[in-house]
Amino acid sequence: MKNTITAIFLFLITVCFGLFSSASAEDGLSVGAMTWYAWWSPGYFNPRPDKKIVFIHAKENIKIDPEFLYGPIASLKIGKLYLSGTFLMGRYRSLMTEFITDMTQLPYWNPVYMKSKTVKYDMDSTVGYQVTDYLKLYIGFKYQSYKYKTPIVDIGAKDGVGYMPKKTSIGSYSPGLGVNLNVHIAAGLYFISNISIVQTSTIASDYDTSALVVLSKFTIWMVWPNYNTRRYIGGLGVNLTPSLAYLIEPISTTISAGFRYQYVHNFPNKQHLRDDHFYGVTLAASYFIGFGGGKEN
Repeated sequence: MKNTITAIFLFLITVCFGLFSSASAEDGLSVGAMTWYAWWSPGYFNPRPDKKIVFIHAKENIKIDPEFLYGPIASLKIGKLYLSGTFLMGRYRSLMTEFITDMTQLPYWNPVYMKSKTVKYDMDSTVGYQVTDYLKLYIGFKYQSYKYKTPIVDIGAKDGVGYMPKKTSIGSYSPGLGVNLNVHIAAGLYFISNISIVQTSTIASDYDTSALVVLSKFTIWMVWPNYNTRRYIGGLGVNLTPSLAYLIEPISTTISAGFRYQYVHNFPNKQHLRDDHFYGVTLAASYFIGFGGGKEN
């Protein structure tokens, strides 16, 4: 992920320096920060029917608390050309509940609770062209990644202790195209909305085991890897970001608040990855630096 971000960052810098020579008084750079309080229903959670080598699973469900993501934002205006980028990260806490039994305990189902933390990254970069005063068209690239890992837990199996470590690593690469609408409502107040469609290519790595420790005269470890896979999954997504922005002209600063929704439909084909929903409220502030002493518009 770091190599991908570095390559994109260097490319954008190269393009920017090449365009500076043609900059007008109204062109400039905006830099700032964004926070996003977001609810997340991730694609990685999907009950798998094939985890039945040692234990029998009756049901799985997961609860994920909403969290704050935060990070830098930047945009560059050169004539009718716009470049922009955001990089956000957040730490999600989740509680997975599995109802499970071993062969000697049927029909008794034992609830197992697994608390985990998932670090999520969300990056967007776009290149846009101003068609009219209020409309831009843009192409972009989106990158998302996260890693999910459960702790070792005691499932209360008869005559022993069961462990179920799980690991999932997701990386999604998504080119796309979209439309930006910027409408002036009143002095300093603007309505801004972006909507884009992306084609997603996701790499998912999964590892899951079942284990049993028999405590008698001897300690016997038995570990079964249920699956250890690396999968490539295609999908389609929609990103929607309506917001209100207010320009504080004396200090060349824009404050904006809005809503952001990201949806990805992963093509099934027995890939065991469900649709991903990611949505919440945003708050951002950016400072405009004019190349020729101009003001942001």
